[in-house]
Amino acid sequence: LHDTFSQAFGGKGANQAVQAALLGAETHFVGKVGDDAYGAAALENLRDRGVIIDNVRTTITAPTGVAFVAVGAEDETNSIVVVPGANFELAPDDVDAAIFDGAGVLLCQLEIPQATTLRALEVAAAAGCVSVLNAAPVPPGGVDDALLRAASIVCPNEVEL
Repeated sequence: LHDTFSQAFGGKGANQAVQAALLGAETHFVGKVGDDAYGAAALENLRDRGVIIDNVRTTITAPTGVAFVAVGAEDETNSIVVVPGANFELAPDDVDAAIFDGAGVLLCQLEIPQATTLRALEVAAAAGCVSVLNAAPVPPGGVDDALLRAASIVCPNEVEL
C-alpha cells in the first residue's frame, strides 16, 4: 500500500520538450494524442509552457497515452506501467521533413514506434541536426540497432541497453 497519490504531466518526450522550451529553445513537438480530456490537457500544458504543437495530431481511434509510476521505498525499485495509446499510432509518414528546417537538435525516445523514431532520426540527420536518442523505454524485443546507429548521441537510462 502507498500513502500518497499525485498526477502530473509527463511522458519522456513531453518532458524533454517542456524543459527545452523553458530554457529558451524554440521547441516543436511531434506526437499524437487521443480525442479525450488527457489529450486536451496535455496540449494545453505544452502550449502554456512555450512548446509549439502544430505537429501534434489528435486521433479518435486510441486514447492519449498514460503511465502509472509506483515509487518504491529508498531500497526498492520503481515500477512503471505504460499504456502507449495514441503514441503508438504515430507513423513514419507523420514526421514532416519541413519541421527540421533551421533546427539544430532532435531529442527523441522510444515512446512511439521505432520505425517512426528512425524516420525522425534520418530526416534530422539529412537536415544537419544533432540527434539525441534516450533509449527508453526499451520495447519488447529490444532496441533496433538502426536507431542506435542513426543517433548522434545515445543516452540510455540505468537499466537500458
